[in-house]
Amino acid sequence: TTALKSGSLWHDIHYWLGKDTSQDEGGVAAIKTVELDAALGGRAVQYREVQGHETEKFSSYFKPCTIPQKGGVASGFKHPEAEVHQTCLFVCAGKHAVHVNEVPFARSSLNHDDIFILDTKS
Repeated sequence: TTALKSGSLWHDIHYWLGKDTSQDEGGVAAIKTVELDAALGGRAVQYREVQGHETEKFSSYFKPCTIPQKGGVASGFKHPEAEVHQTCLFVCAGKHAVHVNEVPFARSSLNHDDIFILDTKS
């Protein structure tokens, strides 16, 4: 939200869809964005953000980096298992805004050009 010289407010609404988002989840996010826009007087700018293709504006809110996590929420269709920590490997890429993504925990994921983070239980 930005205050304009006229005193009115300018709103940007972003909704982010992870790579594993279902059609239903994406649809609900879009509907809720429209509802929020209406509650703000219908003058907001809406942005649909897709994992790996986020706008520069959206990424700027989370500098220096974002780290998408696997997961979701329980619903009538989804029943996530109890949280059991698994060893994860992340790769870091980017110059001005760093993007951190989980990669398979395998030797083949490693290379000499990137920075990696290994998340272990301890």
